[in-house]
Amino acid sequence: MAKESISELLRTLRRNQKKYLSFRGVHYVDIGYKYKNEKRLEKICLRFHVHKKLQKKFINLDAIPSLLHGIKTDIIVSNPIPQSRYGTSFTTLTGGIEIENPYEGSRGTLGAILLNSENRPVGLTNYHVLFGKNGQLNDMVVQPAKLQPPREDIVGIITGGTPQLDCACFIINNSRDIDRGIFQASANLANKLAPTHGLLVRKSGVATDVTYGLIDGIGADNSFSIVNHPVKANDGNILSSAGDSGSIWVSDSDPSLGVGLHFIGDVDGRRARAYDLGAVMIALSIHF
Repeated sequence: MAKESISELLRTLRRNQKKYLSFRGVHYVDIGYKYKNEKRLEKICLRFHVHKKLQKKFINLDAIPSLLHGIKTDIIVSNPIPQSRYGTSFTTLTGGIEIENPYEGSRGTLGAILLNSENRPVGLTNYHVLFGKNGQLNDMVVQPAKLQPPREDIVGIITGGTPQLDCACFIINNSRDIDRGIFQASANLANKLAPTHGLLVRKSGVATDVTYGLIDGIGADNSFSIVNHPVKANDGNILSSAGDSGSIWVSDSDPSLGVGLHFIGDVDGRRARAYDLGAVMIALSIHF
């Protein structure tokens, strides 16, 4: 499908997203590939994500029409959960390693190291990792997560965050060396690439290391959906798991290009979701 047509579909989605989300059981709506018998088809449609697919005779009038505003629809079963868990200590700070706000106790992945408006290095991760329910600006960030972290594990302080894009950053102190690459996934993160349907990507996270995926849907809120790579197999078909929150999805063909900030994944690990890295960088006023 032409980019112009996808743009039109996304405009329709933005205009009607509130209505679409009002359907019973729907927790996310995007424009993406249609599936039949769990096989991806080269057809783009309006997709309604639900926790469980119910029979029409059960849901009766709550059934999602097969055609809405002239657009074919599809039902995607997905069960996303926020992700975080323990990791190991690194003497050099780099993307793909564990961090934590010890006041919040929410562990996740340091996605990448970028620069703020003063060209000082900052760590990028999720809002729910650094702020959660109790985190605040100027809270310390430690690496790795520990029950009682020593002062030498403090690697920075929180300087900003945007819950709408589940993104946050912290300014890095000089306690450790810095590597602006992503552990085992990218030697250097140098630019960004807009997410598009069919784009092959990879990420490096605390829980599942390097995994490979394909962008199969794009939402109206700068988010996009990822499924397993059609060729490069992930162990157990697990794309992401608890601990990967904050990882950066990069282009698989050119891993120096960042695509999105991972923020959530399905319980079974076979679908993930991320926010457009370009939108995240604008929101946080950070750059390469």
